[in-house]
Amino acid sequence: MTFLTTAIFLIACQPKDNESSRRNFAQPRGSDICDEIISAYCDRCTETTSWTYDECLERDEIDVDCEATINVGANHEECMDDIEAGSCGDSLPVSCYGVVIVHQ
Repeated sequence: MTFLTTAIFLIACQPKDNESSRRNFAQPRGSDICDEIISAYCDRCTETTSWTYDECLERDEIDVDCEATINVGANHEECMDDIEAGSCGDSLPVSCYGVVIVHQ
């Protein structure tokens, strides 16, 4: 009986498309990448300006609901590299624009 139950469970949990399931499982969620970008930007701003972390979060260019992320561009690593390498200015690095796409 245990073997039959185990076999049914494994079949029921088997994804239909193994390849795409493995890719999606290995990749971070879009909302996590969005949060990571905002956190890195505000961390950098607190290092290079007189802003507090909370003041950074209030800026218009990062006023994003990361939970509403529906897609992340392929260049999000470039965005993160540019944030870490640069100083905090009036806006996010150009490479960050269009990286996070949210449902509005």
